[in-house]
Amino acid sequence: MMYYIQTFILHTLPITAVIFLCVFLCRRIWLKKVKKSYNISKIREAAFMLFMAYMSAVSTATVISTNFVQGLTGSFGFLGNINLIPFRQFYEVYSASGVYGISFFIANIFGNIGLFVPVGFFIPLLWNVKIRRAVLFGCLISCCIEILQLPLVRVTDIDDVILNTAGAALGCLIYCVLRKFKGNFCNKFKIMYIANIKYISTMLVYFYYLR
Repeated sequence: MMYYIQTFILHTLPITAVIFLCVFLCRRIWLKKVKKSYNISKIREAAFMLFMAYMSAVSTATVISTNFVQGLTGSFGFLGNINLIPFRQFYEVYSASGVYGISFFIANIFGNIGLFVPVGFFIPLLWNVKIRRAVLFGCLISCCIEILQLPLVRVTDIDDVILNTAGAALGCLIYCVLRKFKGNFCNKFKIMYIANIKYISTMLVYFYYLR
């Protein structure tokens, strides 16, 4: 398991750093343009950039760095195929665990689930999105990744979508637990529109003098 984690980091870190730098620069330019309209806390911005860094790593590992998966799996027989039969890959990966070891099966199943836990957690944390929509967004992101893998020497697999969606649902569950016990803390990560704050303040003053 540690081997796969170390390999993941080594293969994704350089490209991830470049992608994140581009996102960071674009973000700074955008913030300068909208700073008069939005009230974005530092803790919210830090969480947002952390999420962007993570998504940069995910995009690098799943779409950009094709050599990463090829290096892990070698000449694994069904690379480049399209699998639309649910749970088929579970059986094939488990059957291959006798050759590659049971750790490969564990990394494949729990890795795909764990990969999208941050997606399900950060989306409702950073945006006013309902839980079911956050899970749906996780599913759509996974579908986009699988579609982008079509021209690559990769597996486009419905099982990955199922596992990724389960991971997003788990992330949403973690967020719900955090919100239940630390609701005020979660509110710090939301964007406040300055225009709305001014409007609410004006209305409060108006109704105060109407009493």
